[in-house]
Amino acid sequence: MSNEADIIICPSCQCHNSAAVYTCSECGSPLHQPRSLDPIQQAMQSEAEGLHQIIHSPRKPIVLIGTWVLFLPMLLAGVMMSVISREHFDLKDPESLKGTGMSLFFVLFPLYILIQSTRNFFKKSTPPQTPGETP
Repeated sequence: MSNEADIIICPSCQCHNSAAVYTCSECGSPLHQPRSLDPIQQAMQSEAEGLHQIIHSPRKPIVLIGTWVLFLPMLLAGVMMSVISREHFDLKDPESLKGTGMSLFFVLFPLYILIQSTRNFFKKSTPPQTPGETP
């Protein structure tokens, strides 16, 4: 049987978690406080944790809408960059390759964020089925 000291309660969703894990198994929030006193490192860590939570467990529709508002323009800019760089693409020109790489990043990164967050929002929104129940 687990000891009371081996359990950490998530500050966001009140779910019980093992002390060995760093993020909540239910909502993905960090369970341990950052060890650094550096404010820049703490800000970067909280931004990364926020992005992780948006991707893996968006809980509210406004978060999903905000994700689309932030990342859709980035995706559209990447598509426009891809079209423009395709017109001027030269395999021997390093600047052309750099522009193509940047346009790929600006297409793939927001596309990944939007697909994952939307998929996980709707996956979490469906009520769990009881064993033996057919969909």
